[in-house]
Amino acid sequence: MGPESGVTGKRDEDKSREELFEELAQLREERVALREIIAGYEAYTGGDRLAAPRDSQDCGHRAAGNTLNLSERFLKDMFDSITDAISVINRDMYIVRVNRTMGIWHQDMMPLVGKKCYYAYHNRNEPCEWCPCKVAIAEGTPWTGIVPRDVAGRTVGWQEVFAFPLRDDGGAVVGAVSYARDITERRHAEEAMKEAKAQAELYVDLMSHDINNMHQISLGYLELARNELTDERLREYVDRPIEVLRRCARLIQNVRKLQRLRDGEFLPGIVEITDVLRDVQREYGAVPHKTIQLHLDGAGPCPVVANELLYDVFANLVSNAIKHTGSRTDINIGLGRVERDGRQFCRVTVDDNGPGIPDGFKALVFNRMLKGTQIAKGMGLGLYLVKSLVESYGGMVWVEDRVPGDYSQGAKFVVMLPVA
Repeated sequence: MGPESGVTGKRDEDKSREELFEELAQLREERVALREIIAGYEAYTGGDRLAAPRDSQDCGHRAAGNTLNLSERFLKDMFDSITDAISVINRDMYIVRVNRTMGIWHQDMMPLVGKKCYYAYHNRNEPCEWCPCKVAIAEGTPWTGIVPRDVAGRTVGWQEVFAFPLRDDGGAVVGAVSYARDITERRHAEEAMKEAKAQAELYVDLMSHDINNMHQISLGYLELARNELTDERLREYVDRPIEVLRRCARLIQNVRKLQRLRDGEFLPGIVEITDVLRDVQREYGAVPHKTIQLHLDGAGPCPVVANELLYDVFANLVSNAIKHTGSRTDINIGLGRVERDGRQFCRVTVDDNGPGIPDGFKALVFNRMLKGTQIAKGMGLGLYLVKSLVESYGGMVWVEDRVPGDYSQGAKFVVMLPVA
């Protein structure tokens, strides 16, 4: 054997030694991985131990297989423990894997693996046009949608499906995993809510038109009858139903306005508060035995972001003061600018010298459900509308004593709106 043969033998020996070291290192890694899988499984099963190979050589031959088997079993157990339905499909829409829930949903099509998803799940011969998995595979992005839940070729409910693309090591999309949740009960509840909303809107429309028209006809006849009466005592008997009908008309208007406000029918814009307050004073200034004074206090222009319903805020406050005070009552409307937390506000006050509001009721008068007491009577919806409107403008409203510390001297309502 020549020198070259000796060198080659040495190289082969070095190479076999390197390969041996690599095999030992790989064996060491596989044994560590096996121990980790066994520990994880025992923790998962609450302490059930697995019979692991004792012989090192046997471990070397079987470590990789055991690791894969344990990983598969561990994954399957977790997969099947999920109560929502999970499905893995490839690019050709063939089902690769499902969890137990998906199998329960489609028992009539078992086994599912190997079938086209649109055939197995929806009894179709072509992909569903609304399929989230199809979109996730085509676009390579997560997708979600609400689709029919079909069993044995008929729709039995609805499911919300989340689809996520699966990629290979090179980044290419090779399939998708879908996560489906049965939302049939939720869907039925939503439909019931829509139906209830439609019925409520129908009742409001009936009040806003038919019932209101009947009120106006009754009110017209009563006013004609009042004009024919000369006896002041008999006129008072007619005045009472006239006032009741007017209050009913205002109630219907407030309900309708609240509905339109929540539906977003009123577009915001710049509104000058001084103009609105002058309109309120003109309308209510002619009420007998009620003096309504407007004090602008040199505030000058005070624009705010609001809509046409800003008038209703102050009209309701003045109307409330008129209704809940006796004869010979003074009602004052004040306007000024103040700064709060670094922002400019228009501050409007409406105060009266009526019976006032006790401290225990001040925080409750804006509650639409307030009832059961003489103080609460008639306040609910009008002041609830005031609060809803003011808050929609980004402002705040509250009530305090006209004379601090003595509620019996009258109430003062305060409205703060940000300057535009």
